[in-house]
Amino acid sequence: MTDAEAKRHLVAVIGAGPAGIYGARKLAEAGHVVVLLNRDIKPGGLAEYGIFFDKEKMKEGLRKQFKKILSDPKMFYFGHVTVGQGKAVALEELQKIGFSAIVVSAGAQGTKKLGIPGEDCLGVYHAKDVVYHFNKLPPFSQRPYEVGRRVAIIGMGNVMVDVANWLLNYKKVSEVTVVARRGPKEKAYDDSEFEVVEQYLDNEDM
Repeated sequence: MTDAEAKRHLVAVIGAGPAGIYGARKLAEAGHVVVLLNRDIKPGGLAEYGIFFDKEKMKEGLRKQFKKILSDPKMFYFGHVTVGQGKAVALEELQKIGFSAIVVSAGAQGTKKLGIPGEDCLGVYHAKDVVYHFNKLPPFSQRPYEVGRRVAIIGMGNVMVDVANWLLNYKKVSEVTVVARRGPKEKAYDDSEFEVVEQYLDNEDM
């Protein structure tokens, strides 16, 4: 056994978003064998399922980067594998396999609640679920997200712009009202992103 082989480790990386993929690349560059386990079928995480679907040039550029990284012969990718208590694979099982280390890069999967009456009612959705829906991530892509003609969005960041874009240009709703806790000067979205919905802006009271 060579010195390089003696220092080589088998490492599991849970989650194949940008953090998991670039972390796996660093491990492979150091000579380690990396097994990437990802909940989704495709790698990329929010770079794949969080970017609006019409930004194909941006998404394709990222896909090419990820594909190049995952082509390393020391890296093995397995999609549609859930890891954790009560999931397809438990952490204890990974430890028994003989991994020298387990890197968890699953991201923040939870959703925030506002703590206001009615947020669990029919027709109230979390933005993350809606984004996953229009970016065709199973099982969200199979769920119906019914909306009326007038829709309110709470929040004033780039995700709001993407959801408003989907509602106005693809769902063809009549009106979108944005509710924010601060004024327009404290907006969190990029002006360049807002251009796709700017034509719908009501300027009467501005």
